[in-house]
Amino acid sequence: MGITFETIPATQRNPLFFVEVGDPKGTGTAVKTTAIIGQRITGKGTGTNDVPAQVFSADDVAALCGVGSVAHRLAYHYFKADRSALKVICVPVADAGGAAKAAKTHTFSFSSGVTLTTSGTINFLVAGHKVRVNVTAGMDLTAIGLAVQDAFGTNEAAAAAIGSIVPVTCTATAGACAFTARNAGPLGNDIRIIVNYLGTSGGEVLPGNLTVDDSDAYLTGGTGVPDITAALLALAPYSIFGLIDPLYSADELLEKKNEFADRWAYDVASFGGHFTGVTKETLGDLIGSAKIDDDLKNDWHCCIPAAPRVPWDGVSLAGAYAGACLASLRIDPALPVQGVPLSSLYPVRESDRLTNSELETLTAAGFATLTYCLLYTSPSPRDRTRSRMPSSA
Repeated sequence: MGITFETIPATQRNPLFFVEVGDPKGTGTAVKTTAIIGQRITGKGTGTNDVPAQVFSADDVAALCGVGSVAHRLAYHYFKADRSALKVICVPVADAGGAAKAAKTHTFSFSSGVTLTTSGTINFLVAGHKVRVNVTAGMDLTAIGLAVQDAFGTNEAAAAAIGSIVPVTCTATAGACAFTARNAGPLGNDIRIIVNYLGTSGGEVLPGNLTVDDSDAYLTGGTGVPDITAALLALAPYSIFGLIDPLYSADELLEKKNEFADRWAYDVASFGGHFTGVTKETLGDLIGSAKIDDDLKNDWHCCIPAAPRVPWDGVSLAGAYAGACLASLRIDPALPVQGVPLSSLYPVRESDRLTNSELETLTAAGFATLTYCLLYTSPSPRDRTRSRMPSSA
């Protein structure tokens, strides 16, 4: 029996080599479902842990898991990039029992005097989210600390009241501003807080005589990896086109690897792949011994974009990267995703962008990478690993 095609006509006589990407199992017309597994804020949201719920926007996920939760932020960046998704499932997961929240204190002081000499703005960039705090001449350190605290919320109730998607809260004692991750666990250790990221050339400087002890630092102390076993089991009835989950510990990556190996079995037409994202302070934090196992990050069902020195965290990167790729692949899985913009991510300043040799190092280590245009704009996928395609024809 002859081979039939969907788009190449049977009457074609020109003696060239023609290739068509097809879908012989008939899954191409099925709804391409996206699944999001993310931590909810303890006691917040209407969702039930490890129970899938269909959502239609980031606001739906916020209602399900809490405003500013890991799940909410994944959905925020995903929906910014993928506006054509027909079906999205969210599975809330709880913080691990006994887990600790990452934290970091930034202390403001005056270089001279006891009050602020000039009005201005303190520009925070937290995991890629911009927060501006206006301060006025005559304020003392207590007043400035309270202004910072009010901009972030001193606890979950206060953060939710101002609709903050920023993944930290803040408690101030005079000029000492203690920032705490809103979800427990190691993902909080990837949250970077930068004061005046754009610097003088970008019009961001501390006003008057105000100073800060650490203008660029990561939260530390987050421990306790959430258990996603029940969440993956709950997704068993669904054909998943793309799973977004930001956890990258060896146990979680192995669970996801096994999950999608089963989904790609010869007798199961529930193809798909999974995304996570990793951001660290240095290139050395991403590669080498005691890092993510090569077999897991180069799992061909998995796509793990990685980048050091960027202002956003892995949660933001996973959501944006997956959204950009899935939106493109849903249209045509044969087309590469290079050049698709990650427009929801804050632009990376030129001094922090990766060199070609660094990109080569990351690629050789099994990660997907990012590239930047010559202008001060958002990054784009640069998938050159065998983990490139989250779905295959």
